Amino acid sequence: MEVDVTTNHAAIWVAMEALVEKGLTKSIGVSNFSKDQVARLLKNCKIRPANNQIEHHVYLQQRDLVDFCKSENVTVTAYSPLGSKGIAKFNAGKGIVRNLPDLMDIPEVKEIAATHGKTPAQVLLRWIIDTGVSAIPKSTNPARLKQNLNLFDFELTAEEVAKLSSLDKNIRICDFAFFHGVERHPEFTFKNQYTS
Repeated sequence: MEVDVTTNHAAIWVAMEALVEKGLTKSIGVSNFSKDQVARLLKNCKIRPANNQIEHHVYLQQRDLVDFCKSENVTVTAYSPLGSKGIAKFNAGKGIVRNLPDLMDIPEVKEIAATHGKTPAQVLLRWIIDTGVSAIPKSTNPARLKQNLNLFDFELTAEEVAKLSSLDKNIRICDFAFFHGVERHPEFTFKNQYTS
């Protein structure tokens, strides 16, 4: 897939605003926008983005972006909050090999999970919620789906939240390299955030 280098986010946003004005949707948002991209959009919009959906987990916290979005009343939703084993399988099928971390095998996460009698996934999701971000974990397993919703019968302590927050490594798990030439696009902002 060749990359379109003429992307104009402001022009695309005007078209999305028209959908709201026509009553075809109630709210509009963005995905994978950097702080600069959100700021540029906010300067040029009539309807503010409701949400910025980004990769967000203990190893990629993007605090500056999250704090900026919150200060502008743009909610943040975390995708791949538990990592993404599906990405590893997809990349392997394309011949892309990356050493991806297993977020649920982090010792601090496992320790906190054992303390609360919860799964590592539940701890990771609760941490995201406790830091003011919503999460959309993916699973096709009904038992795991149920576990992922069972987050409100325990609380992380301030010390546990701080311990998990200290794990940030600025490592992006989701890799867009399968889009040929994406790294050359002027709006591509994920450079230098991949593990090997």
